[in-house]
Amino acid sequence: MRETFRGVRFYVHGERGPWVVFSHATGADHDSFRPQVEMLAGRGWRVLTWDAPGHGASPRTAGAFEIGELADLLAALIRHVAGGPVMLVGHSLGGYLSQHVVLRHPGLVRGLAGLGCTSVTLPPPRRQIAVLRLSGLLLQVCPPPLRRTLIARTGRARPPTRRYLRRAVTRSSSAGLARAWRAVTRSLRDRPDLRLPCPLLVAHGEYDRTGIIAAAAPLWAEHQRGGFEIIPEAGHYANLDNPAYVNDMLSRFLDAAAQAC
Repeated sequence: MRETFRGVRFYVHGERGPWVVFSHATGADHDSFRPQVEMLAGRGWRVLTWDAPGHGASPRTAGAFEIGELADLLAALIRHVAGGPVMLVGHSLGGYLSQHVVLRHPGLVRGLAGLGCTSVTLPPPRRQIAVLRLSGLLLQVCPPPLRRTLIARTGRARPPTRRYLRRAVTRSSSAGLARAWRAVTRSLRDRPDLRLPCPLLVAHGEYDRTGIIAAAAPLWAEHQRGGFEIIPEAGHYANLDNPAYVNDMLSRFLDAAAQAC
């Protein structure tokens, strides 16, 4: 089922069962989770995916680009479609966004799987944040063919992943990509006292060298006392590079978290 809510396009899969909500990375769209959606819908989950503003079928004018406002938009979408509470799976940008949903709407979330992302409350040094912000500007000003190539080659992505990313980036606006990335860098807080009040799984691809993910992700999992996995033979888009491993990993986590609630 494909519908629109407050200007953003969303998609519902499955007819009954607990809800899981996927949020995609910068430059991607809802279709980046196709292997996981098909698997979970076939195992008795209802799945909600969406295109963030400026990505996929959602126009740039459809919503705000501050993470807090995006988190409130996603929370409103979840209440509109699923009622709540739900499981969240977020990749890269979607992982940072999902953390803010948990922090701003804790009663709405039963568990969180963060793929290819780091903690929003354990930020890197200021110098690294400045570099991350600069990379957002480069996303906006670099020529579209170069931007497609850079994103498609993220973390030694496999050829099918690269082909998908080239298509997805073409459907996303350059301003939307840059605004989304800058929103992530502005959302980081030095608040180690803030802990997510739900089960957590942190994972990244074996070859993911994006930013500080490889170094910071295990520290986040340890701080939160959550699970941590390295996805073999995969880059930043690990769920596409190695879908069989990610499907099994998510199935185990989602089933355990759902039973614990």
